[in-house]
Amino acid sequence: MYLEAGRNGKQPTGQNEWGDWCNVKGTGFGARPTTDTGDELVDAFVRVKSSEESDGTSDTSAKRYDAHCGLGSTLQPAPEAGIWLQSYLEQQVDSANPPL
Repeated sequence: MYLEAGRNGKQPTGQNEWGDWCNVKGTGFGARPTTDTGDELVDAFVRVKSSEESDGTSDTSAKRYDAHCGLGSTLQPAPEAGIWLQSYLEQQVDSANPPL
């Protein structure tokens, strides 16, 4: 089993509800990518999602707007999905566990 550790370094996060996924406030990098997990059921910790990219826009008038990206638990303002979001990357680094 592989575990995505790109945004799980800090718990709890700013999520209001389970399933809030878009540019969530309070997330941080988790375990560094490795196959040395210390758990026989976990093959590797990986980082799949690029942490400098927005998950989606907070602009309610945008064509690709998703309501999850406009919640109070999201980092705003945020550009369209896939666009560089410097403040999100900085949050990931600042909240990393273990620290960078």
